[in-house]
Amino acid sequence: MLKELFNRELQQEMTSFFLNDLSQKGKAISLKKDTIIQTNSDCIYIVTHGMVSEEIFSEDGKQTTLFLLGPGTIFGEMAFFERYEKSCSIDISMYHDTKVSVIERQVLNGEIVDNPKIYNYLIHSIVRKYNILMLKVADNHFNDFKGKLASTLIRFAIVEEGDIFDGAVIRNVKSITMFAKYLSCDRSTVSKALSDFQDEGSILLDKNRIIIKNKDLLTRYVNFMW
Repeated sequence: MLKELFNRELQQEMTSFFLNDLSQKGKAISLKKDTIIQTNSDCIYIVTHGMVSEEIFSEDGKQTTLFLLGPGTIFGEMAFFERYEKSCSIDISMYHDTKVSVIERQVLNGEIVDNPKIYNYLIHSIVRKYNILMLKVADNHFNDFKGKLASTLIRFAIVEEGDIFDGAVIRNVKSITMFAKYLSCDRSTVSKALSDFQDEGSILLDKNRIIIKNKDLLTRYVNFMW
């Protein structure tokens, strides 16, 4: 089911087009790590270098990460269609020093006229984010913490490799702290669970990579959405 939810071929097609073609039509900006920017609903933003985190914050300062966006992915697309400056109260934070191409509405509309498939890419990006949120909600309700972590690792492997298999490599997890924010828990909890998975032979922690060593061991923790 997860493979069907995350169409790797279409995602690669979209990111390649955004990165190599559409980004050239926008204004390039550079943003330092931890910068939080206010998006303009008359623009979409293409990540061309680095990583962006889409986050939400509570009134008392708690935060959780919704999406991690690498080169070729976009943000601001929901606000673009809603014409609302801060879609769903989402904050955009730079996880690394990052470069972004800002595409204004008038430019984007002109490009869509010439290439209607861009509209499909925008909808694909929104649907993909919806699917991620749906699975995160399912994990919160159907799994304990190790099940939630295992489910996330499986999902990341499918997104990056196209499937879950022994030897699949996850490169998107740059640090335990980032992973903890994504899972809405403390760093020590994630670190211990990952160590337990490694000790039993489910995964291998290799610097900034996580390698799936035994997918069957990992999947036994997960109560998958039907």
